[in-house]
Amino acid sequence: MTQGEMEYFRTPFNIEDIPCETHVVVNYLTLGEDLVRFAADNSIDGIFIGIKKRSKVGKLAFGSTAQYVILEAPCPVVAVK
Repeated sequence: MTQGEMEYFRTPFNIEDIPCETHVVVNYLTLGEDLVRFAADNSIDGIFIGIKKRSKVGKLAFGSTAQYVILEAPCPVVAVK
């Protein structure tokens, strides 16, 4: 992801004058593991995560990042549907 692409995600926050940081992390962890580790390493106060309903077969085949984060995060998690 380029710096310009990252700026695109910061734009709505900048317009409303809301402090915002973006980070690009590349490693071998799953997305859920990465989010939980980042939250723990950086003393994050809370996580907001989008969810969508999946069947049991869908969860089995693709996993559930949101479920992992909700169960393992070291801080409060707000799930938004």
